[in-house]
Amino acid sequence: MTQEVIWDFLNLPGIVGIALIDEGSSRTSHPRSRSFFYGVDQGTNLQQKEVLSQGIFQVIATIPNGFESFELKFSEYQVYIYKLQGERVLVVLARFNLNFSAYSKAIISLQAVVDSGFEAAIAVLETISVTQNLTTNNPQSKSVPPQIQGAAAWAANQPHRSQGAVAFDRPPSLAHSPTVSSGSNPSPFSQPPLPQPSVATLRDLLAAFNHLSRFATQFLGTAVLVNYLKATRPEPEWLSNFHIDRTAQITCPNDTSDLISAEQHQWIREWVAAFIHRCSQAVRNFGSIVEQNALNPQQKLLLLT
Repeated sequence: MTQEVIWDFLNLPGIVGIALIDEGSSRTSHPRSRSFFYGVDQGTNLQQKEVLSQGIFQVIATIPNGFESFELKFSEYQVYIYKLQGERVLVVLARFNLNFSAYSKAIISLQAVVDSGFEAAIAVLETISVTQNLTTNNPQSKSVPPQIQGAAAWAANQPHRSQGAVAFDRPPSLAHSPTVSSGSNPSPFSQPPLPQPSVATLRDLLAAFNHLSRFATQFLGTAVLVNYLKATRPEPEWLSNFHIDRTAQITCPNDTSDLISAEQHQWIREWVAAFIHRCSQAVRNFGSIVEQNALNPQQKLLLLT
């Protein structure tokens, strides 16, 4: 089951690779936090790999309590970081052509199997790495699906490697507010406001926004929420196409299956932020309630800035 879930996830269009990190090992019997990376593209150079690994540690160290996930942009990639049980972390590296609808379902299954069997998941990745290496040495071998072949290229170039597993030393000194730069001089590492281009469809965003609106009906009347949604809608003409019905649900006549632009995505995020702020004026700590109870990690990535 674990192997099937991991293989299916790695085969999703747009997925570059994953990493499993046990932060607790650095404070126990291990001299460093161990990071098991699989599937990083060959286009990432050595310096970028080092910046990325440092940035991941920085983000992990600065994620506030109550946040289960974090998102950042690195070079031409999008990086998703998920907290697991204990001090373990799942990291996903993806391209911007990621199908977010398929990803949203697959990441839930992946989190579940990794959470329930962290060491087993690492063993699966090591097995895939070994199989991939054998396939590389024997091109006629069909043991590994084509989408997985070549996925261990990064690990092959890293120090401290063991069959595709990479161990990174924890950076000795990390800034409190990190940022990642793909240039020659790495700068402190922080979350960007929005991936470029957007990886979300209008359907995904409307589903998440309407989920938030339904959640808000626990605290405010539907008529009030309708007024709040209309009052907080930003000015861009594109948003005037959205219809808010009497149940405080949002619809749009446009094709909702298309990817939206980064600018359009930002407009919706601004709308969500203004809506939450307006609700917070009537419901104490509504913003905190939303972050802690209303949205799953994928919905947070879609809606929150």
